[in-house]
Amino acid sequence: MTALYRRAWHDTYDAVDGAAAIDRVIVALLEGEPPEMFSLPPGDVALVTEFGRRLIGGIRGHPRPSGVHLSGMYVAPDAQRCSAGSAMLATLLERFPPDTVVRADVRPTSLAARQFYARHGFVEIGRSRADVGGNHWVDVIELRRGAAQA
Repeated sequence: MTALYRRAWHDTYDAVDGAAAIDRVIVALLEGEPPEMFSLPPGDVALVTEFGRRLIGGIRGHPRPSGVHLSGMYVAPDAQRCSAGSAMLATLLERFPPDTVVRADVRPTSLAARQFYARHGFVEIGRSRADVGGNHWVDVIELRRGAAQA
């Protein structure tokens, strides 16, 4: 999973943030025991998907009082646009009631992620900044799908 995350982060963000900054984020997310990148508090759900015994994707869902927050959704670049992300999202959401509000944050520069979430009924509800690891702050678009959209 670490290799998939490294590859996905570098392929997606090197041109925006620079490879050195992305390396610092990854190092920060791999610190601790367990590493923040792989910590799974009670109630959280993490899934991976494989194709031909090769790990091609992962996603995490974090239950909150206001719904479920998605994080860590990655699909290997050479496996994108083949329904792996859609299947992971659907499988993860089956673990929660059908009327659950679902939130996700995406970078404004991540056009593919923005399009993916839009196809799955997510709408923009705001913009903010987030520390993605290692005190590396980035702009994010806050997305939501579910009953509380307004």
